Amino acid sequence: VPNIAVQSKIFVPTRKGRRKFFREWTNVEIIGNNNIKIITRGDQLNQLDLTGWLVLTKFLNKKDFICTFTRYEFLKAMRKSDSSRDYQWLRSFLDRIGFTQFIISVVNENGEELRYRGSLAPQDFENKTKKHHVVQLSKVLYAFFGLENWSLINLDQRFALGQNQWAQAFHAYLSTHRSPTFSTRQKLHEFWGENYHSATMFWKDFKKRVLKPFYNIGFITEVEYIKK
Repeated sequence: VPNIAVQSKIFVPTRKGRRKFFREWTNVEIIGNNNIKIITRGDQLNQLDLTGWLVLTKFLNKKDFICTFTRYEFLKAMRKSDSSRDYQWLRSFLDRIGFTQFIISVVNENGEELRYRGSLAPQDFENKTKKHHVVQLSKVLYAFFGLENWSLINLDQRFALGQNQWAQAFHAYLSTHRSPTFSTRQKLHEFWGENYHSATMFWKDFKKRVLKPFYNIGFITEVEYIKK
């Protein structure tokens, strides 16, 4: 079950101040997988949280699934400064991935439905004096998201996209799939353009806000349009 974190809308691209809070269990949309169902409750996670998660896993000891780091080490890896504002982001990020719950249901080969409930980081410890953090990750969710494949994501390219969360989301999706990737404009609009009623406006913005930045950072070399 590879790359559920990018095949689904767990980490959605959101604009500043538009993050949702789900008081009730809410369905998470998944691309092309009918054997898995995901529902979530709590803070909506976005693409900046996904970047934080990718960086967090670099500090992971897989023997005990514990991440150990100083505030400075983590923020430096995130290309942030050790300022009070960036520390507040770190603290809120750890709160979100510890608080937001997921229920993942899978139908196995025998037709049995299996359910797992948990958060990305069930526990964390902070030494505020020494600015030291110890974070426990969920071994099940780590395996379920297929995170061994995150090595395919070029973090330098991801950081080069800045605050363009839409481009970051599609960059992660393409990075963890085989190249070339084929899709129709209709399918792209259905999954990536929920705020666009017009497919024409969606495609115009998609080329400007996603494809053009990809060319600029050297992530893609060519997009071929096939007319049927």
